[in-house]
Amino acid sequence: MKKIISGLTVGAALLAFSVSGVAAKPSSDTCIYIRDGILQYATGHYLEGDPLTMGYDVFGYNYQGHIFQSSYANAYLGRPDSGLPPYTGDDESYLAANPSAASHWAWPYRNVQLQMKWNDAWLANKDCNTNGVLDRASDPPVGTYIGSGAWLTNHAEGTYTGSAWDVSGNYVLSFNYLGSLYVHDMVVTGTDGSFSGTGSYPSGGPSTITWTVTGTVTGSNVTFDIDYDGSGYAVHGIGTITAGGTLSGTWTSNSAQAGTWSATSGVAVHPVCPVSDFVKIIAPPATADKIAGVWYAEDGTEIGPDIWGEFAIIQESGEDPCGEYGVIDYISPLRTGLGGW
Repeated sequence: MKKIISGLTVGAALLAFSVSGVAAKPSSDTCIYIRDGILQYATGHYLEGDPLTMGYDVFGYNYQGHIFQSSYANAYLGRPDSGLPPYTGDDESYLAANPSAASHWAWPYRNVQLQMKWNDAWLANKDCNTNGVLDRASDPPVGTYIGSGAWLTNHAEGTYTGSAWDVSGNYVLSFNYLGSLYVHDMVVTGTDGSFSGTGSYPSGGPSTITWTVTGTVTGSNVTFDIDYDGSGYAVHGIGTITAGGTLSGTWTSNSAQAGTWSATSGVAVHPVCPVSDFVKIIAPPATADKIAGVWYAEDGTEIGPDIWGEFAIIQESGEDPCGEYGVIDYISPLRTGLGGW
């Protein structure tokens, strides 16, 4: 999976703070400040029409303090393209009231706690352009973040639901051959798309036949091979995993037999994946060059890999054993400080 943080996560600080406003108050200072109570959430946002406040809102954004701190999902759920209320930690009640959240791309990361911090150039806490939105360094007439000194940090920690299937566990497998059922017990362990285990027949014992199994899981497709106790008899099976985790399919043997099979007990699950990730992102200086997806300083020293076309990652570290959040380990050869770019 493409690195989440590169393609999507930190975009919250770029995209989630769109607000609407009304005419500025008469003042020698033409800026509209959050404390004025005039700036409002954008049309289509869950909080549409409400004024921005000085502290944290219900999603975890503190526009005044340049910080977000809440569930990863809450960085996105309220936005105009979703318009959902904040996630509060109870899956059952939240999905009952907001079923569309289950298909939101950020939903699997609801148990990851995310903290974002940024500076004025990234997203200001006032509107000095009097256009009804918080100022950004990329506002016209400049039109770009490059050379602005904008920066963002992200710190994510928690667990997320992996997309891969974990078939580890105890199963009862029913093999149908010419209308007769042959019911087996099976215990398997799996990792990285592969699994292996042992089984016995008949289910519940006492067993008269033991066997070993090896297999793979690719997406929702399962393949396996069973060796019946070194007897020379072998079965090859293919099947699918339903959304609920049940398994079934077809089988053939090396004795030209064939039929169907299903797991009448035991289900596959999506793994719970721990993750921690800390990243620093900056807008490169105006003198920097981007070559093959990497930003370089004027003297040729590497700044860091490109992100969103106008930013560079200068530091990242973390852990993600499931490999889907997409953590990398990187330190800029130039420097990792946020200021002075």
